[in-house]
Amino acid sequence: MGNAVRDAIGGTGGTTRQRMAASARPAENADDLSDTDPRSRGWLEVLAKTSKLSTVPQRRGDQIWRTNEMASLYKKPVTITDPKTGKRVKCKSKKWWGRYRTADGREKRVPLAADKMAAQAMLHELVRQVEREAAGIADPFEKHRKRPLKEHIADWKAYLLNKGNTEKHVGEVEFKVKRIAEACGWKMIGDLSAGEVIQCLADLRAGGLAIQTSNHHLRAIKQFSRWLVRDRRTNDDPLAHLSMQNPKLDRRHDRRALLPDEFDRLIKAAKAGKKIESIPGADRAMLYVLAAWTGFRKGEIGSLTPDSFRLDADPPTATVAAAYSK
Repeated sequence: MGNAVRDAIGGTGGTTRQRMAASARPAENADDLSDTDPRSRGWLEVLAKTSKLSTVPQRRGDQIWRTNEMASLYKKPVTITDPKTGKRVKCKSKKWWGRYRTADGREKRVPLAADKMAAQAMLHELVRQVEREAAGIADPFEKHRKRPLKEHIADWKAYLLNKGNTEKHVGEVEFKVKRIAEACGWKMIGDLSAGEVIQCLADLRAGGLAIQTSNHHLRAIKQFSRWLVRDRRTNDDPLAHLSMQNPKLDRRHDRRALLPDEFDRLIKAAKAGKKIESIPGADRAMLYVLAAWTGFRKGEIGSLTPDSFRLDADPPTATVAAAYSK
C-alpha cells in the first residue's frame, strides 16, 4: 500500500496483513475513534480508494465487514454436446452469473442474464438488497412482490386443497379469482385495486351476472387477498373494505318449500320417469325423499357412503363430511 494508507494506520510497523487484521478487531469505544485510527471510517475510505475495492467496507455496531467487495460477474464453465461432431466440449455459459456475499458472509452464485449490462444491473440490485438487510431496513415482502400473480394464485389453490377443501370448491373459487385478475389486467401483487374490482363486477352484472353471483366473486377475491397478508406475502389488503351487495334487490329465483301435494307429485313423476344423469327414476325419487327429510344438497348427498349412515341410532342419522357441507 502507498504512503497514504501507511500514514492512516499510524506508522509502518508490522506487515500489511497484520495491520489489516488489527483493523478488523472491534474498538473498545467506536465513537471515540479518529480518522487516523486503523478501525475508523476515514481509514476504511482511504483503504478502499488505494486498493480499488468495489465497495467501501462497512461497520456494523463495533464490527467491520466487507460485504460485497468481491461481487463480480463471470461466465460459468459448462459442458455441451457439439451438434456436428457429437462430442462433449467445454465452453462458457450463455448467461452471465453473479458472485456475491450474503449479509451473513456466505458466498452465493446466481444466474443473471445473457446481456452483460442487464446482468450488472441485476447483480447491483442483489448487492443493494444485501446491504439493506445488513442495515436492518430490508423489505420482507420484496421477493413476493416480484413474483407473477399467477404463481401466488397457484400457491393459494394448493393451500386450500391441503386444508381439506374439495377440488370442486377450490376450482370454483380459483376460477372467480382468475376471472377478476384477468379482466383487471393484474400481473403482480401490487396491481390489486379495490376500484378495479368494483368496476369489473359492475361490468359483469351489466352483462347479466346476478348480484348473488357477483357477491360470490367478491368473496373469492377477498379471501385471496386476505391470504396474501396472512401468509406474509404483502403487508396490506387493499380489498378489505369492500362489502357485498344486497341480493334481495335482484331476485332471479325466489325459492320456497314445496307444498305436500306438490312434493307427492314430484315423487310420483320421478318414479315413472326415465334416467337422468344415469340415475333411474326410482333411485332419484329416493334421493328426493332423503333431501326433503335431511335438507342435504345435491353435492352433499353425492358425498354419502355406507359409513355415513347410522340406521341403528335413535333417531337414525346420515352424516356429511365437513369438506362437503356448505
